[in-house]
Amino acid sequence: MTEIFSIILSSLTIFTLFNGNSKLFNFETNKNIFKKIIISLIISFNIFLFFSFLPNGIDILIYLIFLFVIINLVSFAKNLLNFTFLFFLILNFVIFLQISYNPGLGWDGQAIWYPKAYNFFSGGNVSSLSEFPRSNYPHLGGYIWAIFWKLSFSNYEYFGRFIYVFTFLSSLFFISSYKQNSLIKNFLIIYSIFLICFDLDIFEGYQEYLIFSFLNIYIILHYKEKNQKLLFFLTLLIINITVWIKNEGLIYSFPIFALYILKQKRILSKENLFFFILYSLIIFFRLYFSIIIVGNFNFHGNDFTFNSISNEIFNFSTFQSDFIIIIKHFIISYFKYPIWILLLFFLIFPESRIRSKKIYNDAIAIFIFSFLINFFIFHIQKTEILEWHLTTALDRLNLILSGYFVYFVYCNINNYLDRISIDE
Repeated sequence: MTEIFSIILSSLTIFTLFNGNSKLFNFETNKNIFKKIIISLIISFNIFLFFSFLPNGIDILIYLIFLFVIINLVSFAKNLLNFTFLFFLILNFVIFLQISYNPGLGWDGQAIWYPKAYNFFSGGNVSSLSEFPRSNYPHLGGYIWAIFWKLSFSNYEYFGRFIYVFTFLSSLFFISSYKQNSLIKNFLIIYSIFLICFDLDIFEGYQEYLIFSFLNIYIILHYKEKNQKLLFFLTLLIINITVWIKNEGLIYSFPIFALYILKQKRILSKENLFFFILYSLIIFFRLYFSIIIVGNFNFHGNDFTFNSISNEIFNFSTFQSDFIIIIKHFIISYFKYPIWILLLFFLIFPESRIRSKKIYNDAIAIFIFSFLINFFIFHIQKTEILEWHLTTALDRLNLILSGYFVYFVYCNINNYLDRISIDE
Protein backbone atom coordinates (compact mmCIF):
# COMPACT_ATOMS: atom_id res chain seq x y z
CA MET A 1 0.00 0.00 0.00
CA THR A 2 2.89 2.34 0.82
CA GLU A 3 4.45 1.65 -2.58
CA ILE A 4 1.19 2.43 -4.41
CA PHE A 5 0.90 5.69 -2.50
CA SER A 6 4.50 6.54 -3.47
CA ILE A 7 3.72 5.80 -7.14
CA ILE A 8 0.72 8.14 -7.01
CA LEU A 9 2.78 10.95 -5.46
CA SER A 10 5.65 10.48 -7.94
CA SER A 11 3.17 10.44 -10.82
CA LEU A 12 1.54 13.66 -9.64
CA THR A 13 4.96 15.29 -9.31
CA ILE A 14 5.76 14.57 -12.96
CA PHE A 15 2.27 15.47 -14.22
CA THR A 16 2.27 18.77 -12.38
CA LEU A 17 5.89 19.76 -13.07
CA PHE A 18 5.45 19.46 -16.83
CA ASN A 19 1.93 20.82 -16.85
CA GLY A 20 3.26 23.53 -19.13
CA ASN A 21 1.27 26.43 -17.76
CA SER A 22 3.84 28.29 -15.69
CA LYS A 23 4.77 31.70 -17.02
CA LEU A 24 8.28 30.50 -17.79
CA PHE A 25 7.07 27.96 -20.35
CA ASN A 26 3.84 29.55 -21.53
CA PHE A 27 4.89 31.04 -24.87
CA GLU A 28 1.35 31.23 -26.16
CA THR A 29 -2.17 31.70 -24.86
CA ASN A 30 -3.71 28.96 -27.00
CA LYS A 31 -5.33 25.89 -25.46
CA ASN A 32 -2.95 23.29 -26.84
CA ILE A 33 -2.09 21.58 -23.57
CA PHE A 34 0.31 19.12 -25.14
CA LYS A 35 2.29 21.79 -26.94
CA LYS A 36 2.86 23.48 -23.60
CA ILE A 37 3.92 20.16 -22.07
CA ILE A 38 6.32 19.55 -24.95
CA ILE A 39 7.93 23.00 -24.67
CA SER A 40 8.21 22.45 -20.93
CA LEU A 41 9.97 19.10 -21.50
CA ILE A 42 12.39 20.53 -24.07
CA ILE A 43 13.43 23.47 -21.90
CA SER A 44 13.51 21.42 -18.68
CA PHE A 45 15.74 18.70 -20.15
CA ASN A 46 18.21 21.35 -21.28
CA ILE A 47 18.14 22.91 -17.81
CA PHE A 48 18.76 19.46 -16.33
CA LEU A 49 21.75 19.06 -18.66
CA PHE A 50 23.19 22.39 -17.50
CA PHE A 51 22.83 21.45 -13.83
CA SER A 52 24.47 18.06 -14.47
CA PHE A 53 27.80 19.87 -14.87
CA LEU A 54 27.47 21.74 -11.57
CA PRO A 55 28.61 20.44 -8.16
CA ASN A 56 25.51 19.42 -6.18
CA GLY A 57 23.39 20.46 -9.18
CA ILE A 58 20.86 17.70 -8.57
CA ASP A 59 20.20 18.93 -5.03
CA ILE A 60 19.49 22.45 -6.30
CA LEU A 61 17.17 21.04 -8.93
CA ILE A 62 15.14 19.14 -6.34
CA TYR A 63 14.21 22.42 -4.60
CA LEU A 64 13.43 24.14 -7.92
CA ILE A 65 11.25 21.25 -9.06
CA PHE A 66 9.17 21.28 -5.88
CA LEU A 67 8.76 25.04 -6.28
CA PHE A 68 7.41 24.64 -9.83
CA VAL A 69 5.15 21.79 -8.76
CA ILE A 70 3.52 24.11 -6.22
CA ILE A 71 3.24 26.93 -8.78
CA ASN A 72 1.56 24.60 -11.31
CA LEU A 73 -0.95 22.94 -9.00
CA VAL A 74 -3.91 25.17 -9.88
CA SER A 75 -3.41 25.03 -13.65
CA PHE A 76 -2.88 21.25 -13.44
CA ALA A 77 -6.21 20.89 -11.65
CA LYS A 78 -7.93 22.95 -14.38
CA ASN A 79 -6.47 20.73 -17.12
CA LEU A 80 -8.11 17.69 -15.53
CA LEU A 81 -11.36 18.92 -17.09
CA ASN A 82 -9.89 18.10 -20.51
CA PHE A 83 -10.88 14.52 -21.46
CA THR A 84 -7.82 13.90 -23.68
CA PHE A 85 -5.45 15.12 -20.98
CA LEU A 86 -7.20 12.93 -18.42
CA PHE A 87 -6.90 9.87 -20.67
CA PHE A 88 -3.22 10.74 -21.20
CA LEU A 89 -2.63 10.73 -17.43
CA ILE A 90 -4.45 7.44 -16.98
CA LEU A 91 -2.40 5.76 -19.72
CA ASN A 92 0.79 7.04 -18.08
CA PHE A 93 -0.28 5.70 -14.71
CA VAL A 94 -1.15 2.28 -16.13
CA ILE A 95 2.35 1.92 -17.61
CA PHE A 96 3.88 3.20 -14.35
CA LEU A 97 2.10 0.35 -12.57
CA GLN A 98 3.35 -2.15 -15.16
CA ILE A 99 6.92 -1.04 -14.54
CA SER A 100 6.46 -1.25 -10.76
CA TYR A 101 5.04 -4.77 -11.09
CA ASN A 102 8.12 -5.92 -13.03
CA PRO A 103 10.90 -3.41 -12.28
CA GLY A 104 13.79 -5.46 -13.65
CA LEU A 105 16.43 -3.85 -15.86
CA GLY A 106 17.46 -4.97 -19.33
CA TRP A 107 21.03 -5.83 -20.24
CA ASP A 108 22.14 -2.34 -21.34
CA GLY A 109 19.98 -0.73 -18.68
CA GLN A 110 21.78 -2.70 -15.99
CA ALA A 111 25.31 -2.58 -17.41
CA ILE A 112 25.47 0.94 -18.89
CA TRP A 113 22.67 3.31 -17.94
CA TYR A 114 21.84 2.35 -14.34
CA PRO A 115 25.45 3.00 -13.18
CA LYS A 116 25.22 6.54 -14.58
CA ALA A 117 21.93 7.13 -12.76
CA TYR A 118 23.36 5.66 -9.55
CA ASN A 119 26.43 7.88 -9.84
CA PHE A 120 24.31 11.03 -9.72
CA PHE A 121 21.79 9.61 -7.24
CA SER A 122 24.55 8.83 -4.77
CA GLY A 123 26.10 12.30 -4.99
CA GLY A 124 28.57 11.76 -7.83
CA ASN A 125 29.21 14.23 -10.64
CA VAL A 126 30.28 14.11 -14.28
CA SER A 127 33.95 13.65 -13.31
CA SER A 128 33.16 10.47 -11.38
CA LEU A 129 31.49 8.95 -14.45
CA SER A 130 34.95 7.82 -15.57
CA GLU A 131 34.87 5.28 -12.72
CA PHE A 132 31.92 3.47 -14.32
CA PRO A 133 31.66 1.23 -17.43
CA ARG A 134 31.13 2.91 -20.82
CA SER A 135 32.07 6.31 -19.47
CA ASN A 136 32.28 7.55 -23.07
CA TYR A 137 28.49 7.21 -23.36
CA PRO A 138 26.54 10.44 -22.71
CA HIS A 139 24.89 10.92 -19.34
CA LEU A 140 21.71 13.01 -19.76
CA GLY A 141 19.31 10.05 -19.67
CA GLY A 142 20.97 8.69 -16.53
CA TYR A 143 20.97 12.12 -14.90
CA ILE A 144 17.24 12.61 -15.52
CA TRP A 145 16.65 9.08 -14.20
CA ALA A 146 18.54 10.03 -11.02
CA ILE A 147 16.57 13.28 -10.59
CA PHE A 148 13.20 11.54 -10.51
CA TRP A 149 14.62 8.66 -8.49
CA LYS A 150 15.64 11.24 -5.86
CA LEU A 151 12.29 12.99 -6.15
CA SER A 152 10.42 9.77 -5.43
CA PHE A 153 8.89 9.10 -2.05
CA SER A 154 10.57 5.71 -1.99
CA ASN A 155 14.07 4.38 -2.55
CA TYR A 156 13.20 2.30 -5.63
CA GLU A 157 15.16 3.26 -8.75
CA TYR A 158 12.30 2.46 -11.12
CA PHE A 159 10.50 5.64 -10.02
CA GLY A 160 13.18 7.52 -11.97
CA ARG A 161 12.17 5.75 -15.17
CA PHE A 162 8.60 7.06 -15.08
CA ILE A 163 9.81 10.23 -16.81
CA TYR A 164 10.77 8.12 -19.85
CA VAL A 165 7.16 6.93 -20.16
CA PHE A 166 5.79 10.44 -19.71
CA THR A 167 8.10 11.82 -22.44
CA PHE A 168 7.16 9.03 -24.85
CA LEU A 169 3.40 9.45 -24.37
CA SER A 170 3.63 13.26 -24.47
CA SER A 171 5.22 13.04 -27.91
CA LEU A 172 2.45 10.73 -29.17
CA PHE A 173 -0.41 12.86 -27.84
CA PHE A 174 1.30 15.95 -29.26
CA ILE A 175 0.75 14.48 -32.75
CA SER A 176 -3.00 15.00 -32.73
CA SER A 177 -3.03 18.20 -30.65
CA TYR A 178 -3.18 20.43 -33.76
CA LYS A 179 -5.96 18.52 -35.49
CA GLN A 180 -9.57 19.32 -34.66
CA ASN A 181 -10.85 15.77 -35.04
CA SER A 182 -13.55 14.22 -32.93
CA LEU A 183 -12.34 12.85 -29.60
CA ILE A 184 -13.14 9.30 -30.68
CA LYS A 185 -11.21 9.60 -33.94
CA ASN A 186 -8.14 11.12 -32.26
CA PHE A 187 -8.31 8.49 -29.54
CA LEU A 188 -8.43 5.62 -32.05
CA ILE A 189 -5.55 6.95 -34.16
CA ILE A 190 -3.25 7.80 -31.26
CA TYR A 191 -3.97 4.57 -29.43
CA SER A 192 -3.30 2.61 -32.65
CA ILE A 193 0.03 4.39 -33.11
CA PHE A 194 0.81 3.74 -29.45
CA LEU A 195 0.26 0.00 -29.96
CA ILE A 196 2.55 -0.23 -32.98
CA CYS A 197 5.34 1.75 -31.25
CA PHE A 198 5.08 0.46 -27.70
CA ASP A 199 7.53 -2.01 -26.20
CA LEU A 200 7.49 -2.27 -22.41
CA ASP A 201 10.95 -3.88 -22.43
CA ILE A 202 12.51 -0.62 -23.66
CA PHE A 203 11.55 0.99 -20.35
CA GLU A 204 13.92 -1.42 -18.59
CA GLY A 205 16.56 1.26 -18.41
CA TYR A 206 17.12 1.74 -22.15
CA GLN A 207 17.34 5.23 -23.63
CA GLU A 208 15.78 4.67 -27.04
CA TYR A 209 12.35 6.14 -26.28
CA LEU A 210 13.89 9.44 -25.21
CA ILE A 211 15.52 10.02 -28.61
CA PHE A 212 12.49 8.55 -30.43
CA SER A 213 10.26 11.05 -28.64
CA PHE A 214 12.32 14.13 -29.46
CA LEU A 215 12.71 13.13 -33.12
CA ASN A 216 8.93 12.80 -33.29
CA ILE A 217 8.47 16.13 -31.49
CA TYR A 218 10.76 17.92 -33.93
CA ILE A 219 8.95 16.57 -36.98
CA ILE A 220 5.61 17.81 -35.64
CA LEU A 221 7.04 21.25 -34.86
CA HIS A 222 8.74 21.35 -38.26
CA TYR A 223 5.42 21.11 -40.10
CA LYS A 224 3.07 22.82 -37.64
CA GLU A 225 4.97 25.59 -35.85
CA LYS A 226 4.36 28.99 -37.44
CA ASN A 227 6.61 31.02 -35.15
CA GLN A 228 10.00 30.82 -36.89
CA LYS A 229 11.96 32.23 -33.96
CA LEU A 230 10.43 29.70 -31.60
CA LEU A 231 11.16 26.88 -34.06
CA PHE A 232 14.80 28.03 -34.34
CA PHE A 233 15.12 28.01 -30.57
CA LEU A 234 13.38 24.65 -30.00
CA THR A 235 15.23 22.91 -32.84
CA LEU A 236 18.63 23.65 -31.32
CA LEU A 237 17.42 22.57 -27.88
CA ILE A 238 16.08 19.29 -29.30
CA ILE A 239 19.39 18.59 -31.04
CA ASN A 240 21.20 19.32 -27.79
CA ILE A 241 19.02 16.78 -25.98
CA THR A 242 19.45 14.00 -28.54
CA VAL A 243 23.26 14.18 -28.68
CA TRP A 244 23.50 13.96 -24.87
CA ILE A 245 21.26 10.88 -24.52
CA LYS A 246 23.09 8.34 -26.71
CA ASN A 247 26.08 8.45 -29.04
CA GLU A 248 23.76 7.53 -31.90
CA GLY A 249 22.09 10.89 -31.36
CA LEU A 250 25.13 12.54 -32.97
CA ILE A 251 24.25 10.82 -36.25
CA TYR A 252 20.47 10.59 -35.94
CA SER A 253 20.17 14.32 -35.27
CA PHE A 254 21.51 15.12 -38.75
CA PRO A 255 18.09 14.93 -40.51
CA ILE A 256 16.83 17.53 -38.03
CA PHE A 257 19.67 19.81 -39.07
CA ALA A 258 19.04 19.16 -42.77
CA LEU A 259 15.26 19.63 -42.53
CA TYR A 260 15.64 22.92 -40.72
CA ILE A 261 18.23 24.27 -43.19
CA LEU A 262 16.13 23.24 -46.21
CA LYS A 263 12.96 24.68 -44.70
CA GLN A 264 14.24 28.23 -45.17
CA LYS A 265 13.44 30.11 -48.38
CA ARG A 266 17.13 30.78 -48.98
CA ILE A 267 19.62 28.10 -47.95
CA LEU A 268 22.49 30.60 -47.98
CA SER A 269 20.99 32.97 -45.45
CA LYS A 270 22.25 34.62 -42.26
CA GLU A 271 19.76 32.61 -40.23
CA ASN A 272 21.02 29.31 -41.63
CA LEU A 273 24.62 30.38 -41.09
CA PHE A 274 23.84 31.22 -37.47
CA PHE A 275 22.00 27.91 -37.08
CA PHE A 276 24.95 26.01 -38.58
CA ILE A 277 27.40 27.70 -36.21
CA LEU A 278 25.30 26.89 -33.14
CA TYR A 279 24.72 23.32 -34.35
CA SER A 280 28.49 22.90 -34.82
CA LEU A 281 29.15 24.25 -31.33
CA ILE A 282 26.70 21.75 -29.84
CA ILE A 283 28.42 18.84 -31.61
CA PHE A 284 31.89 20.18 -30.77
CA PHE A 285 31.14 20.56 -27.08
CA ARG A 286 29.57 17.09 -26.95
CA LEU A 287 32.68 15.50 -28.50
CA TYR A 288 35.06 17.68 -26.49
CA PHE A 289 33.38 16.62 -23.27
CA SER A 290 33.78 12.93 -24.14
CA ILE A 291 37.46 13.40 -24.92
CA ILE A 292 38.06 15.25 -21.63
CA ILE A 293 36.26 12.60 -19.55
CA VAL A 294 37.47 9.47 -21.36
CA GLY A 295 40.67 10.62 -23.04
CA ASN A 296 39.38 9.54 -26.49
CA PHE A 297 36.08 9.16 -28.28
CA ASN A 298 34.84 5.64 -29.06
CA PHE A 299 31.44 5.70 -30.70
CA HIS A 300 30.30 2.33 -29.40
CA GLY A 301 32.77 1.06 -26.85
CA ASN A 302 35.99 -0.77 -27.66
CA ASP A 303 34.50 -2.64 -30.63
CA PHE A 304 33.58 0.51 -32.52
CA THR A 305 36.65 2.72 -32.62
CA PHE A 306 37.93 4.86 -35.45
CA ASN A 307 40.60 2.23 -36.14
CA SER A 308 38.06 -0.59 -36.48
CA ILE A 309 35.91 1.60 -38.74
CA SER A 310 38.80 2.38 -41.06
CA ASN A 311 39.72 -1.33 -41.26
CA GLU A 312 36.20 -2.57 -41.99
CA ILE A 313 34.87 0.16 -44.26
CA PHE A 314 36.99 -1.03 -47.19
CA ASN A 315 36.58 -4.72 -46.44
CA PHE A 316 34.68 -5.79 -49.56
CA SER A 317 35.53 -9.48 -49.26
CA THR A 318 32.61 -10.07 -46.90
CA PHE A 319 30.25 -7.49 -48.34
CA GLN A 320 27.86 -9.97 -49.99
CA SER A 321 27.46 -12.16 -46.91
CA ASP A 322 27.17 -9.09 -44.67
CA PHE A 323 24.51 -7.65 -46.97
CA ILE A 324 22.34 -10.79 -46.76
CA ILE A 325 22.60 -10.98 -42.97
CA ILE A 326 21.86 -7.28 -42.51
CA ILE A 327 18.80 -7.32 -44.81
CA LYS A 328 17.44 -10.38 -42.99
CA HIS A 329 17.62 -8.60 -39.65
CA PHE A 330 16.17 -5.40 -41.11
CA ILE A 331 13.06 -7.36 -42.12
CA ILE A 332 12.83 -8.98 -38.66
CA SER A 333 13.20 -5.56 -37.04
CA TYR A 334 10.43 -4.05 -39.19
CA PHE A 335 8.00 -6.73 -38.03
CA LYS A 336 8.98 -6.26 -34.39
CA TYR A 337 7.93 -2.60 -34.62
CA PRO A 338 4.98 -2.57 -37.06
CA ILE A 339 5.20 1.19 -37.53
CA TRP A 340 7.82 0.35 -40.16
CA ILE A 341 5.34 -1.86 -42.01
CA LEU A 342 2.82 0.99 -42.06
CA LEU A 343 5.53 3.40 -43.13
CA LEU A 344 6.51 1.21 -46.09
CA PHE A 345 2.84 0.89 -47.05
CA PHE A 346 2.28 4.66 -46.97
CA LEU A 347 5.51 5.34 -48.85
CA ILE A 348 4.24 3.11 -51.65
CA PHE A 349 0.55 4.02 -51.35
CA PRO A 350 0.38 7.50 -49.81
CA GLU A 351 -2.99 9.14 -49.40
CA SER A 352 -3.54 11.33 -52.49
CA ARG A 353 -3.33 14.67 -50.64
CA ILE A 354 -0.15 13.58 -48.86
CA ARG A 355 1.59 12.56 -52.09
CA SER A 356 1.74 16.16 -53.30
CA LYS A 357 3.04 17.58 -50.02
CA LYS A 358 6.59 18.15 -48.84
CA ILE A 359 6.14 15.72 -45.95
CA TYR A 360 6.00 12.82 -48.44
CA ASN A 361 9.29 13.69 -50.14
CA ASP A 362 10.89 14.34 -46.77
CA ALA A 363 9.75 10.93 -45.50
CA ILE A 364 11.30 9.21 -48.53
CA ALA A 365 14.61 11.06 -48.04
CA ILE A 366 14.77 10.31 -44.30
CA PHE A 367 13.84 6.66 -44.91
CA ILE A 368 16.74 6.32 -47.35
CA PHE A 369 19.05 8.03 -44.83
CA SER A 370 17.81 5.75 -42.02
CA PHE A 371 18.34 2.59 -44.03
CA LEU A 372 21.77 3.58 -45.31
CA ILE A 373 23.12 4.88 -42.00
CA ASN A 374 22.07 1.75 -40.11
CA PHE A 375 23.39 -0.44 -42.92
CA PHE A 376 26.70 1.44 -42.72
CA ILE A 377 26.84 1.14 -38.91
CA PHE A 378 26.55 -2.64 -39.10
CA HIS A 379 28.62 -3.12 -42.24
CA ILE A 380 31.66 -1.71 -40.45
CA GLN A 381 31.27 -4.21 -37.61
CA LYS A 382 33.64 -7.17 -37.63
CA THR A 383 32.07 -10.01 -39.61
CA GLU A 384 32.53 -12.59 -36.85
CA ILE A 385 30.35 -10.56 -34.44
CA LEU A 386 28.04 -8.96 -37.00
CA GLU A 387 25.00 -11.18 -36.40
CA TRP A 388 25.30 -10.80 -32.64
CA HIS A 389 25.34 -7.00 -32.97
CA LEU A 390 22.36 -7.10 -35.32
CA THR A 391 20.39 -9.32 -32.94
CA THR A 392 21.06 -7.14 -29.91
CA ALA A 393 21.01 -3.62 -31.38
CA LEU A 394 19.30 -3.20 -34.77
CA ASP A 395 15.70 -3.32 -33.55
CA ARG A 396 16.38 -0.60 -30.96
CA LEU A 397 18.20 1.59 -33.47
CA ASN A 398 15.30 1.28 -35.88
CA LEU A 399 12.92 2.09 -33.04
CA ILE A 400 14.78 5.37 -32.51
CA LEU A 401 14.63 6.26 -36.20
CA SER A 402 10.94 5.43 -36.45
CA GLY A 403 10.38 8.61 -34.44
CA TYR A 404 10.98 10.50 -37.68
CA PHE A 405 7.97 8.82 -39.31
CA VAL A 406 5.24 8.71 -36.66
CA TYR A 407 3.70 12.00 -37.78
CA PHE A 408 3.81 10.94 -41.45
CA VAL A 409 1.98 7.71 -40.58
CA TYR A 410 -0.54 9.69 -38.53
CA CYS A 411 -1.27 12.09 -41.42
CA ASN A 412 -1.90 9.23 -43.82
CA ILE A 413 -4.19 7.37 -41.44
CA ASN A 414 -6.09 10.55 -40.63
CA ASN A 415 -6.57 11.45 -44.31
CA TYR A 416 -7.63 7.94 -45.27
CA LEU A 417 -10.22 7.98 -42.49
CA ASP A 418 -11.43 11.38 -43.76
CA ARG A 419 -11.93 9.90 -47.22
CA ILE A 420 -13.90 6.97 -45.81
CA SER A 421 -16.22 9.28 -43.87
CA ILE A 422 -16.72 11.50 -46.95
CA ASP A 423 -17.51 8.48 -49.14
CA GLU A 424 -20.11 7.36 -46.63
